[in-house]
Amino acid sequence: MGDRRTKLLHGLVWNKAAPADVLLRLLGHEDEWLGRAVARRAVLPQEVIEAVLVHPDRRVRAAFAENGAADPDQRARLVDDPSPGVHLALAWGPQAYRQPVPPLPDRAYERLLDHPRSLVREELVVWSVVPAHILVGLADHEDPVLRKAACGAWDRLADDARERLLHDEDRSARRAAAVRVCPEDEERTTWLVRELSGQPEDLWTLHEVLTSGRLDRELAEALVEEDEYRAHIAANPSLPPDLVARLAVDPEPRVRLQVSARPELTESERAAVEYTVDTEDRLPALGWVWERRADAAFLRRCARSAHTWLRRSAAICPGLPADAVERLAQDEDFAVRLLLAEFHPEPPPPSCSSTST
Repeated sequence: MGDRRTKLLHGLVWNKAAPADVLLRLLGHEDEWLGRAVARRAVLPQEVIEAVLVHPDRRVRAAFAENGAADPDQRARLVDDPSPGVHLALAWGPQAYRQPVPPLPDRAYERLLDHPRSLVREELVVWSVVPAHILVGLADHEDPVLRKAACGAWDRLADDARERLLHDEDRSARRAAAVRVCPEDEERTTWLVRELSGQPEDLWTLHEVLTSGRLDRELAEALVEEDEYRAHIAANPSLPPDLVARLAVDPEPRVRLQVSARPELTESERAAVEYTVDTEDRLPALGWVWERRADAAFLRRCARSAHTWLRRSAAICPGLPADAVERLAQDEDFAVRLLLAEFHPEPPPPSCSSTST
């Protein structure tokens, strides 16, 4: 009987129609999971929020701190919580999948960035999406981790702040600044490749530099000789045409696939590259397609492409016009149809629905 009652209570906590008095009883139940579950609900009456904010179990308060559906002004009240663990949960913030989370009020960021525990300050800038206007103010912070975070607002930084970060005494902050300028700076691209190579913890950053950093001829020729780098270099827009042609016939399929998806290629040039895209291949959206996500004419061309990767990338773009949605809803590639369903939840036009199987 006890197990059955527990299951009923665990189901009741997610019932959208549960009234405030029921939620308050669940919040005070001896089953500790119920209190945390109440704090994570998308909709909470104000009297329940008040009870959550002063709940004796800090884990309940921490669960509310990480609730992405909660009003950010209400979550921000937890900056006054007596527990540093709750402050840390507020710094981590919600980790919502594909859901934008409203930012906290500025005063909450200011308090967290002034927290006496460095872990709270640093977790805030590492895990949360801190608004750019807050990051700008960190460019001269005494903590190098926060100066590094300021690079996330690079386009809004003043020129003198950028220069200081590019020559920062802290190597990590200096690298973060160099990554921001390397698409136009051959010298810093070369420095970054040297700095990041052989460092497992910096592998993702190295891949970003290899893919987007501006390459001088000497570095480009050296990198195409490296098996572990060629698949990333193959997508680099500054790679010289003769080296692109060389990688188009590379024995490694991943390398040829990257070449086939370069933005400057025509459809016939793509078709001349021997590549395959399997249904199970997990491919990130092509950056050069996403950059033009509001360009309807461009997205129509991507939707008509014979290249599956281009069609998958177009499928997630918010500017995809209705006729392209209709076309991709009948695409032979399951991943194209799946991505379309996830990012364009409205059903396709009736003419498409009636012909689909």
